[in-house]
Amino acid sequence: MKKLIIILLSLLMIMTLGCAKKERLILLSNNTITLKSSDEFPSDVRTFLDVSELSEDEIASIKISIVKPLLDEDGRIDLEKATPFDKTIYGEYALVFSLDGEQKHIYLNYVDDEAPKITTVKDLELTLGQRVDFNEYFTCENESSVTFKFDDSDVNYYALGTYSLKVEAIDEANNRTKETFKLKIKKGEANENKGDEVTLSNHPYSEEEDSILSELNTYRTQSGLNELSRNASLDEKALKAAEGLANGGSFSIAVSQSTYAYGSGAGISWVSIWKSTSSTNALLLSGSSTQIGIGIAKGKDYYYAVIAFN
Repeated sequence: MKKLIIILLSLLMIMTLGCAKKERLILLSNNTITLKSSDEFPSDVRTFLDVSELSEDEIASIKISIVKPLLDEDGRIDLEKATPFDKTIYGEYALVFSLDGEQKHIYLNYVDDEAPKITTVKDLELTLGQRVDFNEYFTCENESSVTFKFDDSDVNYYALGTYSLKVEAIDEANNRTKETFKLKIKKGEANENKGDEVTLSNHPYSEEEDSILSELNTYRTQSGLNELSRNASLDEKALKAAEGLANGGSFSIAVSQSTYAYGSGAGISWVSIWKSTSSTNALLLSGSSTQIGIGIAKGKDYYYAVIAFN
């Protein structure tokens, strides 16, 4: 009897193995692959599967799906519940191969490698002395979050003409695009009867700049120092530096004795800000200084003020 049971178990194992369905989907590799947004959608199963034992009809019947990797209790991708591939959403997905109920998958990292496409949403025309936030003039197609940087070093806002405005767009994946646009400076109604230039004293924040000079000179005379006078060349450099900061750039000015500050809201006490730090306070009370340049510009969230001395 014991011998009979062993024979029967052996026959059962042989029948089970003989009846087991042969695995047809064989992955060439389990390594995660990278799909770039500029790449073609993967459609050739031969890239990922060993199809040497499959017929052409079987190969043609293999279905490829890209979904978010939602696994069921058997470790298979649940194609009915998993979120389908969205070309605008980057991150991890599963590349799934299905054939007659059999399934294999590998992981896929979907990344953005396409540079932003810069477009204008307003005409690039300003009037003499006008200041704007250039972020309101540009957008990028198919980008939810983009940082713009502007280089207007070639622009003279106080003389009529057409100038080059350099624009850089940076998306969340650090893809970058640089383009140069033409910016026209024209006469407005307020200066229609004036010449082709306006002075720095006519720009929108000239009163605030005058207030800085008055408060600073009061502080200097109380400290036994001479008063400072405005210098047109320093004014222009300070204003350019302030506009660069307002447009998202770093502080840059070709004057060794200079500094800046930023703040939000009305009634910013710029001199008090500079007095609160020993290094900038030393600039305010430099006994060798006789002239000053002052510039204020408004950015997206803050006002920026720059002072430069000689």
